[in-house]
Amino acid sequence: MKTIPRCFIAVIITTLFFLLAQIYLSNRHSRVDEFIASRQFLYGGEVHDFDSSEYNNHKAEVSQEDQAIRAEMRKRKTLLRCGCAETKANLGVRVYNYFNSFMGDDKSCPKIAEAGQKFDEHPKDIWKRRAKYKFLSPELYVDDKYKLIYCPVPKVATSNWRRILMVLGGYFNNTNEITDDTWDLYVKKFSIKRFSKYSSKEREHRLRTYTKVMFVRHPFERLLSAYRDKFELNPDAVMERKYGTRIRIFAQPQLKERWNQTISFADFVRYLVMHLKDFGADHHWKSYTDLCQPCDIDYDIIGKYETLTRDANYVLRQIGADDIIKFPEGDIHSTNTTQLDVVKKYFSDITKDWHISKLLDLFYLDFRLFGYSWK
Repeated sequence: MKTIPRCFIAVIITTLFFLLAQIYLSNRHSRVDEFIASRQFLYGGEVHDFDSSEYNNHKAEVSQEDQAIRAEMRKRKTLLRCGCAETKANLGVRVYNYFNSFMGDDKSCPKIAEAGQKFDEHPKDIWKRRAKYKFLSPELYVDDKYKLIYCPVPKVATSNWRRILMVLGGYFNNTNEITDDTWDLYVKKFSIKRFSKYSSKEREHRLRTYTKVMFVRHPFERLLSAYRDKFELNPDAVMERKYGTRIRIFAQPQLKERWNQTISFADFVRYLVMHLKDFGADHHWKSYTDLCQPCDIDYDIIGKYETLTRDANYVLRQIGADDIIKFPEGDIHSTNTTQLDVVKKYFSDITKDWHISKLLDLFYLDFRLFGYSWK
């Protein structure tokens, strides 16, 4: 029997040692990269000149403003998660006992959120949410460079967020270069990345590791803003063809002299509450729960229109993009409605109380999950 040469054995041992060393270094670099990524997510900004000593003992300084915003985001997220669980508890016995045992006596979701308490989901709810990943909204925008997932909600600064995405994609230097018509050209030329374009495995990876963001506003403000934009101040030809004729016929079929007049807000609301299929058909007034599925996607940041600039720039800091862009001041649309007296004026024209009640029912979850009040 021939013996194996010692030199050959030495080569094998050296090769194995080299491979093990490579695996060790690769894992260590991976942990360092994860640490850097976590710093970028938690504290915003890109990490330069990384000091290895910081890896072993690090305490990042966070501005007082970001601390306050982060606390507010925790409250919003708790209110949302608790509201989702409460809704499921009302619909099924399985979650009911778990929800009640967590809440205890004399507690409500708003109180828990205000106290800064974290709401823990039922384990089966987490599993169920993961199983829905492949069925989530195809409208979600994805930026792989900055690891961002953004859910666009019409009439909640979506146009400005699209401008941000175009700059982050490297196609423009700043938002001032971008006009209203640029977005359509951008989508056709550069093919904006949407969530639906990824495989199931890629979607799950991004939902687990990317910063997920959505923005909301008072549901009735958003509905009024959509009406003013599409039917009153800047009538949209597409919306006119799609809904204008039907709303006029349904509102006042016997008054032909009104045919060429602007559709009133009361007519618009009356049509929507009587035609539920059309209510959910258009994304300009579709509910947040249908557009962004917040009970199925664990959003990291829930921004609000009432604190738009502050929250938007906070997002940019979290993804490390604040050094190249700031969120545009103001809003490009003159139809955005935020003044309380304007909202009251339009809703006072709705003479039937049950129309308001029906709207409250249709937007119930939007009010409930995001802490808005009709009163």
